[in-house]
Amino acid sequence: MLTLEERVELEKLEKINKEYSAGENRELEDEYVYDNRLGAFLLLASYCGIGVFFLYKLAELLLLKI
Repeated sequence: MLTLEERVELEKLEKINKEYSAGENRELEDEYVYDNRLGAFLLLASYCGIGVFFLYKLAELLLLKI
């Protein structure tokens, strides 16, 4: 449920959005460059960490069997 203030702000933003055409929206979006290298690196590092953890646990279980 939106408060009155949020509803007024939402209507104002929708009005501003309708004033722009599709071409103008594309031009505005082209100015922004999204760089996800840091996020990709963190995801890769976390996956590598999980893989190392699994290898450690697997080696520990194999050594207990020997």
